[in-house]
Amino acid sequence: MKLLITTIAYEPKTGGIETHTKLLAQYLRDLGHEVVIVTKTTSNLKEDSEWKIYRKPTPYQAWRCYAEADQIIQNNFSIKLGWPLLFYSDRTVIIHHTWLNDGSLRAKLLLPFKQFLCSFSAQFSNSKVIANRLWAKSIVIGNPYDDRIFYNRKEIEPQKNVVVVGRLVYDKGIDIAIKAFFKVLHHYPETKLTIIGEGNEENRLKNLVKEMGIGRSVNFLGVLKGNELAEVYASHQVCLIPSRWEEPFGIVALEALACGCRVVYSRVGGLSEALGEQGTSFANESIEECAVGIQDSMRQGKYSTHQWEEIKKHLEQFRCDVYFKNLFELMRDHRGIKL
Repeated sequence: MKLLITTIAYEPKTGGIETHTKLLAQYLRDLGHEVVIVTKTTSNLKEDSEWKIYRKPTPYQAWRCYAEADQIIQNNFSIKLGWPLLFYSDRTVIIHHTWLNDGSLRAKLLLPFKQFLCSFSAQFSNSKVIANRLWAKSIVIGNPYDDRIFYNRKEIEPQKNVVVVGRLVYDKGIDIAIKAFFKVLHHYPETKLTIIGEGNEENRLKNLVKEMGIGRSVNFLGVLKGNELAEVYASHQVCLIPSRWEEPFGIVALEALACGCRVVYSRVGGLSEALGEQGTSFANESIEECAVGIQDSMRQGKYSTHQWEEIKKHLEQFRCDVYFKNLFELMRDHRGIKL
């Protein structure tokens, strides 16, 4: 089959949607399908030869891609890429990864039209909190993580250090992590904070670290991916997810947990759905609770054999092969789609 995946965000950007799109394309290719990706993300890098990619397509190119596809997967809804849905909704599936309304005036004005357009296609959501904001029925199925890369690397001994992974933007709450870490240093003066990511808040965050006098304890590593990122997770005892905004799900939480981190996370959005009974939550934007959560996780140390068994049971549903098998079975049962 010729399968079209549309996504507003794709490599070289990094994030949950980008990760899911790449994993989805790889899985479909391995099943023997011809995969085409249409995205608004531009790139100066050499294109991957694994599949065709149309970046910032003209309306005519987008139309042709829709018309020629046997099945269309909108990997997160976008009006810019989704207007052909008006004509091809019968062979389109939408997988929602984030909110239709991002809080901007434009998004609020367009929300009714987005909801109306989505209602004509089969819809899936990565969490209950996302599904509950949609007008039409949406089937909930988490998100996958790449278990070929993110797993328990027993040869790496985790240190009592903290890692934060995410875009360096206000919504991700990296400043909360820095302020909470400052309190943790009073109890664990030798511990380090590693910050992975890039964004428009980077200079402000580095200045905050300097002002607090903790420059020797905080490392900014920029963007890391794949095995390099997995090894950093494995060498840290705690992964902190201090988001201010309601995270729709949280693939980072799964990756960190799979690598052996104890996860401390903000109690908003779909993070609790990603982690289940694993991890330690704190009230949104509470520096005090965040610091306590980090300290408690430090004291608990490495996972016991029993705890690892519970973690593996929880992560099973999010492994790539299991997740996509479940997703395509749901597509078949609810829309008659066979992949």
